[in-house]
Amino acid sequence: MNSRVEVGDDLSYLVSLGNALIFRDDSPAIRYVVYLVSPDGSARRMEHDEALASLPENVPGVTVKDGIIYYKGNGLTRNLSFSQVDDDGNFYSGRTVYQGSKDLGTINSTTDSYDNYLQSFIDNEGNFWAMDFTKDEKESLVLLYAGRDWGYREAPKKAVTTEAGLRVRLRASTDAFVLGSLGKGEAITILKTGETATIGGVTAPWYRIKKADGLIGWAFGGYIKVVE
Repeated sequence: MNSRVEVGDDLSYLVSLGNALIFRDDSPAIRYVVYLVSPDGSARRMEHDEALASLPENVPGVTVKDGIIYYKGNGLTRNLSFSQVDDDGNFYSGRTVYQGSKDLGTINSTTDSYDNYLQSFIDNEGNFWAMDFTKDEKESLVLLYAGRDWGYREAPKKAVTTEAGLRVRLRASTDAFVLGSLGKGEAITILKTGETATIGGVTAPWYRIKKADGLIGWAFGGYIKVVE
């Protein structure tokens, strides 16, 4: 269902976390206003005190300290709009990547040899995609680069798979979209350790992995061996 949330001109959008749309008002002190959006498209407004009490119980990764909302350790204190927040809690404003208050870098715009502007975006997994169009009459979309090698809180680890056909998924879940698969003995890089799960009687963590061809996704760690 399409719905419209009227928030007024006195609020600055910060970020959406799950079904929570988080704003701050224009007062000098940090005061939040949160809209919880229901599946039917309706929204319930929560003022500052109610939002601080409710969000930690309803949105995974949210904590509150000294009147500030934190998502995975990063405080929602900036008076600007974030275009994305990834699963590590890093925030993206325009083409600038933040971890906490640290500016990790800016993704620069560029042009190709034909002086055409290269299209780019950051997806919900925090991956940066750069694309261009072919110069023939079809003007087909061509993927030039996809991936993300910054912002992780643990050092990358080398690993190999122990079974063939291990699926690489968009999220750490057996019902998530399949991006590709891994062969037995394939060398991969572990970028992040996720939640532990039991699948087919095997208990192991999910890993965010990167293949040699650049594909990034989640794979079940029960059939992955860390080699360094």
